[in-house]
Amino acid sequence: MPIFTVPNDVLIFPVALRNGRLDVEPPFPTLEITRTETEDRIFLRRVIDVSAPDGAFVFKRDRLHGGSHHRLVGGELVRTTYLDALDILDPEGAPRRRYEARLGSLPRKPRRFVLSEGSDDEWVVGDTYPDVTWEGAYVVCTQRAGRQVWFRAASYEEVYALGIRP
Repeated sequence: MPIFTVPNDVLIFPVALRNGRLDVEPPFPTLEITRTETEDRIFLRRVIDVSAPDGAFVFKRDRLHGGSHHRLVGGELVRTTYLDALDILDPEGAPRRRYEARLGSLPRKPRRFVLSEGSDDEWVVGDTYPDVTWEGAYVVCTQRAGRQVWFRAASYEEVYALGIRP
């Protein structure tokens, strides 16, 4: 297992997949804190035992730069994004996450709009339509009264049930 010497304010945490999200667990243990003195500075360094297999994802947090996800590759920390880590750890949930990202600001609860006078749009209650603003997203017509139409974003399950593979 690799041992890292990092600045004193840096901690490294294991990451686990829980409920479709990456959870940060308690930090890896600090073996010792070393002190180095120069004429103008004192450096405190933390020696951390990262007991994780090669390819594991970890979260590195420091006081100045916040935190970032990394992958342990060959004893080195390689920076990665949260979504890339999530896609590797949970490949079955990747299509759902991509579809929900496409929904943008579409309403999850029904929202009303009024068709323009003389419009030939045929909105049928219960039908699913591709959204014109958010490409790859779909909306469901929930109610119609004359020119008034209520719609909401279609869920991943509804779109998948129609045979569309977003």
